[in-house]
Amino acid sequence: MSTYLPRLFSLVRFQPYNLREVSQISPLVSITIFFMLSDAILSYAVPVYVDSLFGNEFIVGLIIALSSVAGFLFDFLSKKLMGHKDYKSFISLTLIFALVFSISLRLAFEFRYLILLSMAAWGIYYETLAFANYKFLKARVASNMYTTSWSIITALKSLLYTLGPLLSGYLIVQNLKLPIYFSLGVLAVLALIFAFLYANKKSHLHIQSEVKTSMTKYHELKIWLVILKRLYPIWLLNLTLVIIDACFWTTGVIFSERVGVGTPIARLFIPLYVVPALLLSPVSAVITSRIGKKTTAIAVSAIGSLFLISFGLFHQTNMVPILIFVFLYAVCISIVFPAIYSAFEDYVLRLGSYDTDFIGLEQASSSIGYVIGPILAGFISFKFGQLNTFMAMGLLLACVAIAAGVLAPKKIKMPHAELLKVG
Repeated sequence: MSTYLPRLFSLVRFQPYNLREVSQISPLVSITIFFMLSDAILSYAVPVYVDSLFGNEFIVGLIIALSSVAGFLFDFLSKKLMGHKDYKSFISLTLIFALVFSISLRLAFEFRYLILLSMAAWGIYYETLAFANYKFLKARVASNMYTTSWSIITALKSLLYTLGPLLSGYLIVQNLKLPIYFSLGVLAVLALIFAFLYANKKSHLHIQSEVKTSMTKYHELKIWLVILKRLYPIWLLNLTLVIIDACFWTTGVIFSERVGVGTPIARLFIPLYVVPALLLSPVSAVITSRIGKKTTAIAVSAIGSLFLISFGLFHQTNMVPILIFVFLYAVCISIVFPAIYSAFEDYVLRLGSYDTDFIGLEQASSSIGYVIGPILAGFISFKFGQLNTFMAMGLLLACVAIAAGVLAPKKIKMPHAELLKVG
């Protein structure tokens, strides 16, 4: 770990995006911007809704975790259900489940247990959108531009997840259900675009009719275990970062809303968490080109853990230093996530016909993280307080980053021979 830091801090040159790089992913960006805006608005509103329906932070965590259980099941069954379908099929499924999510969320105010259906749909469409991203980049983007492509996607996501909570918070003040109506409006516009494209014979957004892959009950699990033997240090690091992200979007949102009643500056908690990626994601491409993707992810995660640990030093009345540490941690992960996703995209390319299996495994880490994260954050927050929750997450990240630095080999070889034996 000590060898990573001097090399990391020596990187000061910034390199902006060029038009050729942006144009390669413009079709994906043009479509996913609608999904991201809709999700950004409701991601902030959902914990508030569930809290208003059930009034218990631990139950909030359990219910939100259901979305990731559904997502994990989709990840596990993705190869069997979807075979080798391309990004177009996954984008179409994303629209369907996004509509189910928003509509059932609205109906949950009258029939509150429909929130369970809503959470399940949320978890599935989050996964199908991620599959679409990986599939698109593999099919349409050169491998030497993966980090740049992921940094562009991360920057766009940051912009929308900065504006989304601000807009959602404003709408909630006007009317609790307004974020849902706004989200449905965004999806309705996208649905009209899809309807026009489907009606036009020039459309390329059709769902392919492909034969589903036939597998035994434990076949996918065996494939995952073979891949994990080579990739588990980075997979676990990604899992930990997702757990912390879930903590921000559950405990962090509730903390922001509750403290924000008496201290309005607290409402900057989530915007400061997401905005750095808008400005700093391009830096990730520069750093990874110098020291490598794994080194970048591990070293910067270790640095970020220190900022989370610092949360425990302050009381919620001292919001200025807390917000500074939120921002500093967000700066770190705005560099880490593009590096990790780019490394994963390399693995997708190198695994060939097992690409869908690996995407499912990668997304499983996100699903598991969003199951564990809300429950763990809700429990720690209930017992020890919200700021101590973030300190605990920082300690966890520090341990995992150090372990990954020790255990991750310099060059990860893909287990092609072992995978052929599994079939």
